[in-house]
Amino acid sequence: QNVYSSQELMINGEVVVAEIPGLLFAAYQGMFAVITPALMTGCFADRFRFKPYLLFIALWLVVVYAPWCHWVWGGGFLAEWGVKDFA
Repeated sequence: QNVYSSQELMINGEVVVAEIPGLLFAAYQGMFAVITPALMTGCFADRFRFKPYLLFIALWLVVVYAPWCHWVWGGGFLAEWGVKDFA
């Protein structure tokens, strides 16, 4: 059930997860989107200025993270090939 309504969490008319509230599902996905670039930060800490770092994070999330996640999660083509997400 969705936190804000009695409807299940759906994407493109298909139920994503019926047992998990929508807000919790979004927070879980957002946690990975935030943690991934933060882990990479350790390799170049004190080597980037702040504005290029923010640009890198934004580009990483849009160009790399979001497409790969949707290829594996939610029945993307990698999920259809049997790829598992062990996160």
